[in-house]
Amino acid sequence: MRNRMMAESVSSCGPVLVVSLYGKPSLAGGIRMEPLGRRSAQEHWGSRQGGMFALAPDERARLSALVDEFCPNTVILEHVALAGLLEAAPPAGMSVIFDMHNIESDLARRMAEAEPVWRFGRRRRMLDVAGRLAAAEQRIKGAASAIWVCSRQDQDRWKALTGQDAYVVPNAIPPLAEAMPLRPRNGTIGPSLIFVGHLRYAPNRRAVQELCSQVLPALRRAGADTHLTIAGRDPGRRVKRLAKPDVRIVPNATELSALLSEADITVIPLREGGGTRIKILEAIASGVLVVATDLAVEGLELEHGRHFIRAETGQQMADAVMGLIADPDRAQDMRDEARAFIMQRYSQAAVTNTIRRGLAAASRRSDAPAPA
Repeated sequence: MRNRMMAESVSSCGPVLVVSLYGKPSLAGGIRMEPLGRRSAQEHWGSRQGGMFALAPDERARLSALVDEFCPNTVILEHVALAGLLEAAPPAGMSVIFDMHNIESDLARRMAEAEPVWRFGRRRRMLDVAGRLAAAEQRIKGAASAIWVCSRQDQDRWKALTGQDAYVVPNAIPPLAEAMPLRPRNGTIGPSLIFVGHLRYAPNRRAVQELCSQVLPALRRAGADTHLTIAGRDPGRRVKRLAKPDVRIVPNATELSALLSEADITVIPLREGGGTRIKILEAIASGVLVVATDLAVEGLELEHGRHFIRAETGQQMADAVMGLIADPDRAQDMRDEARAFIMQRYSQAAVTNTIRRGLAAASRRSDAPAPA
């Protein structure tokens, strides 16, 4: 999602070539897409070593040929797993920007520490990956013209890790959600809950299990006639088994706007993982209220009680949902204020302007003479 929105924003500044590890060639909206080879997404992700992608010789040759043909003045690389592409110095005048989705070494370390002590083998492997990612991040520090991060929290983490400043380019609201009309104030808040996320991602999988095992039972005990929609990519058997008369599983939904338009509240008991949450921006833009842990909204600068309700346990989440249903005027004020806040900070226009400033700053640095 961030890659596509980044390409669309950058396209306002000039021609864009997107080079993907996998996929099919395409041309849409002036954005040209070229894959490096014939390997599938599963083959690429399966070939990683210590979190790093390894390109085959023919893929490296293809990348070099595409760069020679397109002659870009700026190259934006996505994700620390591509750090190996920074081995060669760029041509004079070319700026290389590394856009970090997360500070991956910090994320891997925190996820390792969240593992139960009896899973010591998995914990040790994840800590090893965290060390490799940290080493790659140090290589990026010295080779890139600029580092872009998603949030001020990640800006602070990058500074603490490398001593280097980073530029904040927040994730943007998806275009369809941004175009959603403001919901009318009808004096009620309904009982329809939703959770949206990649359902193969272990933190999301554990979150929906907690929703069904703790939050929904607490709501039933409180007499609420709530129902929950769980929507996302690749739900496994454990997620599919959560389906009940009041729990709907929607796998691989291609269009979320209809689901979000039916929902009143998204409840997000996320306790591990990282990065800013595009799905939360999408929900708020669609008029959906947010009840979530602090970690779930990390990086979005939302204010508890004004833009969302913070809740750290299943019972607190159920209480928050009941409070929103019982006080619709307060809930609808929160919904409207949250939407206005993210439209100002995270709209496509606001993020595009941020990107333009970042491109100009990186270009000035690449044009500066090397120190003697």
